[in-house]
Order: sequence, then C-alpha cells, then structure tokens
Amino acid sequence: MKKPLRFIILYSFLTLIVSSCLDDVAEPKEVRMSQFLRPLTLKDRLSIRFTQGLNNILKFPEIRNELKNAFVSRFDGDYNILFEQIKNKSVKINQEGLTRYTTFGKLLLESLDVPANNDSRNPLSSSRKMTLLDSLAEYYPLLQVALPELSNLNAENWNSEYDELPIAIVTENIINNEIPVVYSTGQTGTLSVTEEPESLVLVVSQNERVIALPRDDTDNYSISNIGLDCEGDAFMQSNLYRFVYLDDYYNAQNECSVPGSPGGGTNVQPSSCDRDTNPSKDELTRMMFISTNAMREAADQWIGGEMEIKIVITLGTKTGSAQTLTKMYFGKRTDFRHCGIFNCDTRWVNLNHEIVTWDKSEYGNKMFYMFYEYDGTGTTETTSVSFPIEINGTTFTINNTVTTKSDDLPLGESVVEYCDNTDGEGYTYRAGVVDFQVSQKD
Repeated sequence: MKKPLRFIILYSFLTLIVSSCLDDVAEPKEVRMSQFLRPLTLKDRLSIRFTQGLNNILKFPEIRNELKNAFVSRFDGDYNILFEQIKNKSVKINQEGLTRYTTFGKLLLESLDVPANNDSRNPLSSSRKMTLLDSLAEYYPLLQVALPELSNLNAENWNSEYDELPIAIVTENIINNEIPVVYSTGQTGTLSVTEEPESLVLVVSQNERVIALPRDDTDNYSISNIGLDCEGDAFMQSNLYRFVYLDDYYNAQNECSVPGSPGGGTNVQPSSCDRDTNPSKDELTRMMFISTNAMREAADQWIGGEMEIKIVITLGTKTGSAQTLTKMYFGKRTDFRHCGIFNCDTRWVNLNHEIVTWDKSEYGNKMFYMFYEYDGTGTTETTSVSFPIEINGTTFTINNTVTTKSDDLPLGESVVEYCDNTDGEGYTYRAGVVDFQVSQKD
C-alpha cells in the first residue's frame, strides 16, 4: 500500500505545480514596461503606451495581416512601417461576431479604453489636452513598428493569420544591452540586443531611414538665390511634418552646400595626376570592413534592421571655408560578408556614389572622408575636422564641424589626395575599420 500512496502524493504535487504554472501563463498580467526603463524619457513613455495598445489589437488577425502586408512592401528597404502611415488606414475587423470598419488609430485608443478625444492616461495629458495619437504625431513622428530580419527568418515567414508575436521596445537608453518585451499574454521580460531571438519579434522603435521635417506656413523649402529644394521631396505629409527619405534629404543638402555637385566641367591641365587629364566626376566606388569582427561590432544589434552607412566628406574652397557632402548606403548585413561552410570573410560592397568633378583650383588638393554606422538616435554630438589644403599656391587650414548622434558608431576617417590614382576601381584607403576606394567615372 505504501507505493500507491507515495504515487498519489507525488501525482497530486506535480498536478499542483503544473496547474500553478498554467495559471501564470493563462492569466495575462498588466503591461508594466516602466520597470525596465530608467530614466523614462518622453519617447519611452509614448512607446510604452503605444505598445500596450498594439499588443491589445494584435488579437485581431485582420490587424496582423495588414501589418505583414505593410512589412513585406518594405517602403524604405526594411521590414517596417511608420505608425503615421497607417494610423488613419481603414481596417475591417470581426469583433464578437460582428464585422465593422475602423482605423488603426481608433482601434488602438479603444483597446486602451480611451475616448477618441480624451486620453486621461496620455503621458502629456496633465499639461495639455491631447490624445495619444496627437502626442505621437507631434513628439514621436518617426515611431515605427518593425519586424527585423533574423539569420533564417523574416517577415515573409510570419504566419500572421494565427501567430501573435511578442513586442520589444527600443528604448532611448539601452542598459546592459537589454530591452523590454511584452508577450501576447501581457507578461513582460527583456531581450538581448546582441543575441538574436530564436523566433520573430515585433519591434517598436524610431525609423532610421526617414527624416521628419517641421512644416512652416508657406511650405517654402528652397533657397531663393539658387532656386534649389534643400530638403528633398516629401513622400508623405502630416499637419506638422514633411516626411523625406534620408537619401533624398542628403542629396538635396549636397546640391545646396556644393551647388552644381556632382557637377561637370573641364579640368584638363598638363600634369601627371589622373584628375588633371580626366574631367570625369569622382566616385566613391566601394567599401569593405577589414575583418568580420569589425563588421559584427558595427552591426551587432539585430533590432536595427539592415545596415546604414553614412559618409561625410569635407571639401575646401578658395576662401578657406568648408563645404560638406553627405552620402548614405542602405543594404543588407549579408552584403558585407561571404560565408562558406566553416567561416565567413568580408567582401567589397559597391557604393557608386558620385562626388564632384575635382577641380584643384576650386577645392584644393585634399578632401576628408568620415564613415559612420548610422543610427540617428541619441544626443547630438559634434566632431571637429581640421586639415591643410593648397589652392593656387596658397595653403589654407580647413576647419569643419560634423554633427552626428551619440548612437552613431564612428568607423574611421581618411584624407583623399588629388594626385592619388583613379584608374579602375581607384585608390584604396584605410579609414579605421573600413577600406574604401575612390575612382573616376568614365
């Protein structure tokens, strides 16, 4: 009789443990993301509130399907979508057996038990009567929902008809390489930003490939004396902002800072330098990381989507002042490496960025290249650039200030000289952890 009795006791004990565990999973807890966020910034508070609502409305397969469709369209090259792009989008949902039409934004507020015109729990409501949607539109216009590509998974693999995904928040201050995550049950935890999760995770973060430019009353964004649009064409506008692709923005800035760039002209002079006998434009041809470790350090956070490389080029002038050109490269992390059965090697990535026709009598005999892995978040920082140039026999010191964000990772810098070889792929330069080549277009 002792063995059956021990078995019954053991069985009852195990049943109690399993039942307790199931109760923990089955009963969602309130989302208390604030316990993971210190200090709380305004964007973090808005992200928390938004994530609470998003987690609630992901119970609708129609919402999940709409999000997947938005992700796979890859409007900026990544698997993501700005909330500003979809908040007024009409969606048809089945709720308690009834079919109705609403919008993402209204459904989000409803899920938080918030009237559309009065959000008592909005982070800014104590000082100003604003709905959550108003606050997001004004203070966090680049908030996005993303589905980062993992080593063997991407948005195409999401079975959105059935699978609810956890949602992680990229906070403004990442502590101990961890970010908060909320699961469909409402339970919370953390994820490492350096170690990929085993399954797909939605991420609430700031978009890195778009810039939100405040609108003015006239919508006049040109410099009248040269007739150029210095901010680029907007692909979308709200009441408060113009949304411009970062590439378009910098191309417009380049046109205004160095009018006529990438330019043309004749620059044929008797000399042994390639550029003296070739009037073609300079081209930043390609780049590569010097090692796989360097590449991983530049792109070790799976939450960031694909690779963004920012190149800042400082040019001189006859007056000794500085001019700046900025170029961007957006591409896959896998573009920068080639993996065999046992190991991975770095490889060249084609950039093909036109610079300027380098007239030594206009720009001098040197230019200064700086490379960053672009993040676009954090506090604003400035870096001083100083280098000597010679123009028409006169030597100047060019001083420039380059503005970046604290989360941008410096990769390296190098001087490019006028008489360097430009044949073929061009001269190879070492800039910190990257090599790059500058040639001349035929």
